[in-house]
Amino acid sequence: MIVTFLFFVSITFLFVSTRRLATFITQNAHEQSLITSILLYLFPSILVLVSGFLSILNPIALMLMSILVFVALYFSLNSSHINFKDEFLVPNGIVGYVYIFTIFYYLLTSSFGSVWISLDDSTYHAAIPATWVHTESFFTEPLTYQSGFPLNGSLFSTFFLTFFKTEYSAAISDILLVLILLQSAALLDKSTNDSYSTKTLVACFLLFTTDIQKYLLGFSDSDILPGVMFFSAYVLFLQRKKYFTFIGLSLIGFCIGIKLTNLFFSLPFLWMGLSQLRSLSKNLKAMLMIVFFSLSAPWYLKNLLIHKNPIYPFGKFGFDGIFDEEINIVTSLKGVWSSLGADEINSVLFGFLGWQPLSFIIPIIIIINFVLVLFKRKKENNILLVMSVLGLTFFMLAFWGAPFSGLNESLGLNVNSSRYLLPFYIPMCLIL
Repeated sequence: MIVTFLFFVSITFLFVSTRRLATFITQNAHEQSLITSILLYLFPSILVLVSGFLSILNPIALMLMSILVFVALYFSLNSSHINFKDEFLVPNGIVGYVYIFTIFYYLLTSSFGSVWISLDDSTYHAAIPATWVHTESFFTEPLTYQSGFPLNGSLFSTFFLTFFKTEYSAAISDILLVLILLQSAALLDKSTNDSYSTKTLVACFLLFTTDIQKYLLGFSDSDILPGVMFFSAYVLFLQRKKYFTFIGLSLIGFCIGIKLTNLFFSLPFLWMGLSQLRSLSKNLKAMLMIVFFSLSAPWYLKNLLIHKNPIYPFGKFGFDGIFDEEINIVTSLKGVWSSLGADEINSVLFGFLGWQPLSFIIPIIIIINFVLVLFKRKKENNILLVMSVLGLTFFMLAFWGAPFSGLNESLGLNVNSSRYLLPFYIPMCLIL
């Protein structure tokens, strides 16, 4: 009973804080809704990040930090700029009905606490946060070799796990990510005067593809979150407002703290955000640098301090890891490729396109988008295309020789590699 009270106090102060900051940043009601949703995901995640590294990860500490955030924003923001506008951007016509149905569908599934605990969740995405909650600290005894992985993708779910001690509370992240994706798409359609709401319709379609539905059910958001946040950052950058640039680059930093390979997929969005830095004051640039590295670097710094290797457990660039060359040969895609039969090669290749039934439709949409971009011949779109392909190339080169890229930990053939590409697939379906 007391813990439930602490939770509601925490979430109330966080919601009021995010709403207040969003209304300070923009006077546009539709933009306020999107910013509120983004901050409502980031704020609980950041509180867990801070309290975990300070070894005070418990309900009381989270509640006190939530109150502190509210007080800091209340006294630091000029109240004359605060203008609350409750208006939700819903497309017109049949797309609007699809939009509302999609939100209602995920509200319904989230209300039942549907959570899929995958093998990765049971070994580290959910298992390691459970040890955090038990010890109130990120500095715990390693469970598996994945203990050195960056885990920003599990922070939001850990906020709820800290209070309720159950993985089913992680279902709340599903609806929040759905809202962020749909609100971003609707704002993009409005910004580009798309009367057909094309991006919103594609976003709804994506949310009903089988791969995305499956991974949204997981405890961790590490597979879906980067693609959603990259797209949101893109939409924010298009508005060309200084605080939007700040938030967009912060989102990219947060995603790099989920997986280092997200650095490759972030290239086109980093290019957009960095090109707008001139609109920021020196103080805002300094603050952005602090926020960006505070969100992206802590896990790598932790590994550097403990293991003398920022990318532990991987051994690269002269750093010592736990995987020797024999493991690479046995489990990497490069090592097993020559021994695969034709059917196995087809399974691996199709695994990059999709895992669940009909999920290969997403890559098909991207290919069509790429062709359309070439015909449009818009300089900005062409640069995005080049940067996206470059990031994908860097990822594939790294993935080719990475441990367990060919065989999984059970030494079975890795046929669901599409999850590694969702940070590329999701935004590329929507931005080009």
